[in-house]
Amino acid sequence: MFYKTLYENGDCFFGGCGPWSLPTKRPDGSWKPGTWRRVKGPLVMCHNGLHFCINEGQLIKYLGPALFEGQCRGRRQYSDNKIVVREARLVRRIETWNEQTARLVACDYVARVLPYFEHFYPEDRRPRYAIEMARAYANGKVSNIDLVYAASLAADAAENAKGNIAFAVANSASTAASDNARDNLREIAEATERISARMMTPGDGSRTDAQQGFISAERTWHARRLRKYLLGETE
Repeated sequence: MFYKTLYENGDCFFGGCGPWSLPTKRPDGSWKPGTWRRVKGPLVMCHNGLHFCINEGQLIKYLGPALFEGQCRGRRQYSDNKIVVREARLVRRIETWNEQTARLVACDYVARVLPYFEHFYPEDRRPRYAIEMARAYANGKVSNIDLVYAASLAADAAENAKGNIAFAVANSASTAASDNARDNLREIAEATERISARMMTPGDGSRTDAQQGFISAERTWHARRLRKYLLGETE
């Protein structure tokens, strides 16, 4: 699938210029694609052409307000995770990318590193509570007041753990329970990846091949979780 992140109105969110023609949803639930867009000149990755992400691992770095599926034709170039093309159009909005999805994915990411916090502070349940409340809020089971309270508790836990890797875990839990989940998911993904990498890296900062493989596996797991929610897949 070719992914494109834009503002709600079709303006470019990560570089580029000019608005995209947006797809429109028909009464039967199908989508009418936007009009084709074309660029001139040589295709140059990250400089000239129409760019799309081609997997969820890359997409995590480029999440934003609205997400679309694109269709491409004509000349194209690939990098490891991106594609740049001569012509493209947007064929549908990926409606599963929303505040609920972003918050649930964020909770999964933080829950994966939560044992690092609880190893240092086994009696402190505040980050775990923040994750539980964030999930409950995403599913419409608690109020925004509950969410704000849980986020503040996790923030206090982070302050108490300052200078420890547990700080990063508690801070990520607080962020998962904060407003604007779509804006926060990229930050949480990067933070939890750093947490995992730090726990697997010697004190001198060097990384063995096995540790690098572990970090790569973490990124793959992140991508699978995002894909699960976007496409409704089961693992």
